[in-house]
Amino acid sequence: MLRKWTTLALLMVAALVDGAQQHGTLGSVERLENRRRIADLLTRYSRAVDTKDWATYRSVFTPDAHIDYTAAGGIQGSVDEIVPWLARVFYWIGPSQHMVSNVEVELFEKGEVQRANVRAMFHNPNNLWCVPFWQPFFSVGGWYNHRLVRDAASGEWRSEKLWEEVAYNSAPYAFTAAAGMLLLLLWVVWTKLFVGGGGSHLKKA
Repeated sequence: MLRKWTTLALLMVAALVDGAQQHGTLGSVERLENRRRIADLLTRYSRAVDTKDWATYRSVFTPDAHIDYTAAGGIQGSVDEIVPWLARVFYWIGPSQHMVSNVEVELFEKGEVQRANVRAMFHNPNNLWCVPFWQPFFSVGGWYNHRLVRDAASGEWRSEKLWEEVAYNSAPYAFTAAAGMLLLLLWVVWTKLFVGGGGSHLKKA
């Protein structure tokens, strides 16, 4: 009886494998693995920026990659141009979270090279370490667009082009409000020192 069930199970597995080979199901398994690797790449990008780990940030991209942050008020250029700029900008940034979701992946082959177009939604709340009482100081949200290529030797995916689409960016309003509050504070101090009691003492002298 046991032999009968074992034989039946083996026949079923053989039929499934044969069907997978005929209908491309094994290819679907490979596509799922590629999607997992791409998801890991997006996570590594977010972690690198939030931890200011610029060596890991570089590992996300090909050496000749083009990166465009102009939609969010930044710059565009090569990895070697972007990394120093990010380091200067994020000197002022305290805790931040680059959250990525709603990932769309289009896998295709160009010649013998595997490629992918990736579009992922992002929400990035950011804090300034010099303004600890205002958290988050500003938030930016929209979509990351990556054009990825897979390294044939390592099997790892890298981004050869990244550009942003911005749905909202509260940074201009946050900095405007902060500047207004600073001017108000200076005005209050000025009036207290020179217009109020401090000024009257100066007049008596």
